[in-house]
Amino acid sequence: MIYKFNREVFSSTDSEAQFVIAKLIGYFIDGRFLWDLANLTEVYDNDEFPFEETETFNYLSDPLKANLGDILDGILQLSSYITQPQLHYFRTISVGFAEAEVKPSDVLRIIEQPSMIFLENLTNDWNFIRGVIDNYAKHKLQRSVFGKLKDAYESYRIIPIGVGGGGEFAKYIKTFYDGFYRGIGRQKVIAVFDSDRENHTAINDKWYNLLKYLKNGRDFELTNSDEWHFNESDLILWHMLYKREQENYIPKDMLLAFESLPNEARQEIENMTPEEFDFFNFGGYLDSFKNETSKFFLEIPIREALEERCAHHKISVETPTGILEDVSELNKILQMIVKIL
Repeated sequence: MIYKFNREVFSSTDSEAQFVIAKLIGYFIDGRFLWDLANLTEVYDNDEFPFEETETFNYLSDPLKANLGDILDGILQLSSYITQPQLHYFRTISVGFAEAEVKPSDVLRIIEQPSMIFLENLTNDWNFIRGVIDNYAKHKLQRSVFGKLKDAYESYRIIPIGVGGGGEFAKYIKTFYDGFYRGIGRQKVIAVFDSDRENHTAINDKWYNLLKYLKNGRDFELTNSDEWHFNESDLILWHMLYKREQENYIPKDMLLAFESLPNEARQEIENMTPEEFDFFNFGGYLDSFKNETSKFFLEIPIREALEERCAHHKISVETPTGILEDVSELNKILQMIVKIL
């Protein structure tokens, strides 16, 4: 996440606000979070706003006070390296006391609580997500954004929660959203789940109650495809897979190379078009080696193959340059996850 501050918070006598700023400065130093360059320049490189005379300065540790100039110079240098993709895809949080700003008390919870990704199956679905992150984190055009995702899960700043079944999603999300994450769910939580679809024209009606919950209780027509995707008015970030389940994202030729794939499944899959394979129901075929297929995403660098596997159902998104671009669904999923870092 990228942070910027209303200058008034630096003069506030609210001890909690000053504690939060001091904590953030520490995180800016180690690069966990980023300080918006324009805002930092306004605060630090401003003769009319001497930082040493702010209330914040009084709350800094003695080592920070003694080396404040060098420390802020270092943060300024880090901020100058913020890329256009980071500015575009990362969430920017404005810290302050105004209605449109995030209160310091909520900022403290945002920076202290781990980010959560809700999944149906903890092991297999998390292997899938991690594998996609690993593949995209290495790409030179996306490293500055998706590389941060890899850093986050390796340092346990993003944690998977397996809910054990589709019917439990709303219960689990509600527990966290109404508990530790009350008021900050949009900044810290995302849900990703299978579609269990049989074709591209409809979705499984078993998801109606969950989608209604995610849409803040709003009724909707299940046949309206616009409702199958996250909307900015929804409760939290969420994504329902376009394909039936994670196995349908494995390139067909690679899946057929699995020696343990049952012959019945192999015979059905071999002659399928990419579109037909999207919604192939593995049913009981994969029960014996589902863990094996999920590890596939972790073990083999296949970003190009994954992109090709999703080439026929791309999503239009706005790029850092302001133009619309068609990207793969997997790319879009990662763009959503970085919003909770």
